[in-house]
Order: sequence, then structure tokens, then C-alpha cells
Amino acid sequence: MTRHELTSRTTRPARPLRVGAWCRTLGLEQAIRDEAVDMPDVTLMIVPKGHVTSAAAAAWADECDVLIIDVDLSDAEELVLLSRILEVRGTRRPVIATAATAQVDDVRRLMRLGLSDFLPQPVTRADLQHSLHNVAARLAQDDASVKKGAVALFMRAAGGAGATTLATHLAFALAARPQQSRIAVLDLDLQRGAAALHMDLVSDVGVVNCLERFPDIEPGLIEGIAAKHKSGIHVFGVGANRWPLDDYAPDAVAQLLDVMRRVYDWVVVDTPPVWTRWHQELLARTDVAVVVLQKSVAQLRLARSLLDELQNELGAERIVTVCNRAQQSWFGRDLTQGEVEMALGRGVDCAVPNDEALVSEAVNLGVPVSQLKKASKFEKATLALADEIERRLARREIADRTTGEPATTTLKGWGEDARRAAE
Repeated sequence: MTRHELTSRTTRPARPLRVGAWCRTLGLEQAIRDEAVDMPDVTLMIVPKGHVTSAAAAAWADECDVLIIDVDLSDAEELVLLSRILEVRGTRRPVIATAATAQVDDVRRLMRLGLSDFLPQPVTRADLQHSLHNVAARLAQDDASVKKGAVALFMRAAGGAGATTLATHLAFALAARPQQSRIAVLDLDLQRGAAALHMDLVSDVGVVNCLERFPDIEPGLIEGIAAKHKSGIHVFGVGANRWPLDDYAPDAVAQLLDVMRRVYDWVVVDTPPVWTRWHQELLARTDVAVVVLQKSVAQLRLARSLLDELQNELGAERIVTVCNRAQQSWFGRDLTQGEVEMALGRGVDCAVPNDEALVSEAVNLGVPVSQLKKASKFEKATLALADEIERRLARREIADRTTGEPATTTLKGWGEDARRAAE
């Protein structure tokens, strides 16, 4: 079984939750038994910590929905083993850690490995119940029958391509639709993200707070943290943050997106121009990836590499290629459309004209271009991009119905024109 298959495993606990515990001491083992005795929806299985590396223990652990592991934070080998366990189990089979002594920095370091929760010792019934309740709720959310909002992922081959501007204007275009859709902008460029600034929003809380508290993420927390734009869009921006991108656990990004897809009809995601260890979880939840580039030779070469990677992950139909700041003649006199498409190995789906003065003024004010100038070429291009994304989603829904597989994306009624066009 591959790592991708492991991380894609879905658990739907119609039966009692199977909880396995590896305990360092008999005292902790007895404490967990005592606190779990009155939990009828939990089946508890305990193995001594000394047997953690045995083949029998590994097979037993594979049958557990949740693992509770007693960790010695001073033992580097145990932390390496914990990291390997997390990688093998993936995001759909949670791990909870506990330790006899732990400082705030220790807990934070553990959570960044991808733990679902941390239990301080002595373990209390309230802490154990709260942790297992959150885990069970997250596993239940994996029910494939639950319809989810759509995720439009913006990626760029290099910085300065204008992806953030196009991402926010896609959100503006979706929010202006006649139907009442709930739109969110999620900035995952966790160090240099500017999506909130492009919408003239400043907040002390944002996406980093969600990722650091991901075991507690639920719709109420999401809506409380979101900054609200006057257009009705909810924005999850980035404040001052110096933590490396890979310090954030893939499980955290997965949980955040899973909850957001249940709250919003559309989640427009802006990303950093680098790969991270959580991109696999991000791509697994992406309906359409929008690759933004400009017509320079360097960007075209970088874009080709990015497109090849994305096609392996998503397939060509779920990728939309956008040439930003294009001249009126599309690609000017230096590069023809045919040369650009040959360099990319595929066609360009949308071209957005260069109107730097108008777009810069809109960004400075935090408003859509349409508020400054009606029916501009830039506005028409962003509306065309929204229509193209709708068409891709509609074709995917039709393909799902044809193959008999359940559709996971909800268009909330306003994509009828796109559906008819696709059919």
C-alpha cells in the first residue's frame, strides 16, 4: 500500500471508536482504563510501550482508529519513531500524544509533527473525552455523502506573476453572482501572503491561528477568525510570521480545508511559489488549480515544470492556465501564442490584459476593479476566468454522474449556464 493510499483511507465509525494506547507506565495505563470505562462509544486496547516496535504491535495498531502514545520528550529516538508513525498512518488515522512533563514549546513542536491532540498527565476524564470527541467528529466528517464546497487553488510558477490579484478578483466575481453563495479567500502563503492586504483588511488573527489550533477547528471558530470584506467575502489572511512553511503539519491544512468546505460554497486558495510537505493534502482537496504565469521565457520554463507536476496529481481537465498582464495582441511581437503554448505543452485557457494603473488603484483601495471602471477589459477577463472554472466543475459533475461516483462539489444552483454549456 502506498503512502497516498494510506493518507486517503477514510474511517466512518458506525461502530465504537477503536482507541489504542501505548503506555510507558502501569500508572498511566490504569488511568486511561479508568477514565475510558464510562465511554460506551469507545473500545480501548492497550499494549505495553516496550512492545511498540514488534510486528504484532504494528499489526494491532493498524486496526486502531486512534492511537494514544506516551512519549519521552527527552528521547530523540522516540520522537523520530513518532514522526514515522504519523507519516505511515496519514491524516485519516489520528495520533494523540501524552507526556509526563511538557513545556509549551514541547507541545507546539509535537503538534507541528502532525498530531491530532496532546494530553497532559495526569490524564483526566474531561481531557480524554474532549480529545476523543473531537477526533470522532473529524472522522465522521469524512462521510462521502456530505457535499462540499469547491476549492479553487491559485499557483504561480514564480513570484510576481499576479496570482494574488487574480485570486481576490475571482472571489469578487463569485461573490457578485446573483445567487447567494458563501465565498472565502484562504491565504496559505504563510510568510509573505498579501491576500488580505489586497482587500484592505488587517486582522490580528488569521490562517496561522487556525493551523496552530487545528484539533479545535469547527465552523464557529472558522467564522469567528475570518475577516469580513464589505462584499461579503470571508478572508483568512496572514500576519507577521517567521515560522518555516514546513513547520505546519499536513494534518492541520487538511482539517482546515475540510471544515471550510462545509462552511463555504467556494474556497479560493492562494499559495506560496514553492512546494511544501502539506501540498499533497491541499491538492487532494482541490477541484480546480489555476496556474498563473507571464510571458517571459523564465516564467514559461518554470510554469512547464509546475504544470507537469500538477497534471500528474490532478489531470489536465482540472488545471486552468492563465497568462497574466498579456498585451492586446495576446503575446506581443516577441512571443507568439503558438510559441507560448509549445513551451507550456498545452494551451492557454485565459488571458488577462495588462492594465497596471487601474488594477493597482483597485488593490490599494481593497475593492474590485468593477467599482472603479465598469466593463473594463480586466473585469471581463476575470469574469471569463470564473466562467471557465464553472465549466470545469460542471464537466466534472457530469463525469461523476456518468461513472456512478458521487460528486463532492456543490455548485449551489448558480452554475446552470455552465452545466448546459458543458453538456
